[in-house]
Amino acid sequence: MVVLKSKIVLTVATLTIIVGAVVFGKFVLESRSIDRSGFENNKLKVLSYATFVSSFGPGPEVARQFKAKYGVDVELVNVGDSGLLIQKLKEDPSIYADVVLGLDPLMVMDAQTFLGWKEINENIYKKIIPEIRKDFESPFVPITWSPMTFIYRKSKMKSANSLEEFLKINSTSVVSLQDPRFSTPGLELDYWFFYLNMNLSKLKGGQFRVSPSWSQSYGLFKRQVAQAVFTYLTSIVFHWENDADAGKDLDVLIDKKGHAYQVELAGVLDRCRRCEDAQKFIDFLLEPKIQQLLMKKNYMLPAVPGVERVGGFEKLPEVKLIDYKNSNEFLKARELRAKQFLETF
Repeated sequence: MVVLKSKIVLTVATLTIIVGAVVFGKFVLESRSIDRSGFENNKLKVLSYATFVSSFGPGPEVARQFKAKYGVDVELVNVGDSGLLIQKLKEDPSIYADVVLGLDPLMVMDAQTFLGWKEINENIYKKIIPEIRKDFESPFVPITWSPMTFIYRKSKMKSANSLEEFLKINSTSVVSLQDPRFSTPGLELDYWFFYLNMNLSKLKGGQFRVSPSWSQSYGLFKRQVAQAVFTYLTSIVFHWENDADAGKDLDVLIDKKGHAYQVELAGVLDRCRRCEDAQKFIDFLLEPKIQQLLMKKNYMLPAVPGVERVGGFEKLPEVKLIDYKNSNEFLKARELRAKQFLETF
């Protein structure tokens, strides 16, 4: 009897193992056909700056139209000021992104030194206006651009024909600047000083306010804490179109020796997951209707020809642009110059 019971127990155990193996095998086979898209982030991830990503910026509408055309969801990631794009990617190699949008030309050296980038299709570059295209090649694509200058209140400050004269004769007025360590406009301003070979020590004693980001420094100007702000030439269009009364009191500095200018660049990281869609997204940004959207929402100039300048953009003055041939020399001394900048201002 004991032997019979043992045989029965052994038989049941064996059958249990066999059934379990069959069920497990069936589960494994079926799991191969399970749609795993729900467990993965299938969105195209775009890292950019605050004013592009925000609800009042062009980012959400660009993302909506891109999805309508290609059926691809876009996740917009706000990194704050554009000057922090490379810094954040350097500090954390685990950060995943497909597209980085908002790079400045003076950030390219760091971008190529510390990060890997995908080559961009040549046909995309053929769309760029010649005066900008000549200075750039893969892996970075110009998306928008603008000369840089000071916007000031005519009722509070004196006009001038040069940057140095403007800052000297208005030394008692509050002037809003950006920190070149964190802000790309601030970096462009420091390069402008470098290009003009200005002695910054002569400007000590002025009423300057240095903010870590463009949005903060511009906020000081809008609240009339500052009477002038270093910004994009195109920024004055915002005031002309949205605050006509205040706009009448505003003017821009025109330096006959030339102005620094900022080109907004986009690139595809080599750590991308949706690499083909990333290339499509950059190409999409250059479509005339999207360029028109960026011009109106971001108050920047289009990077492709044939996009009509409407509204206040028609009234913008033409300015001479400085060259960036010595930008590498400037960047090698970037930390020292930033220290001098902050000691002065």
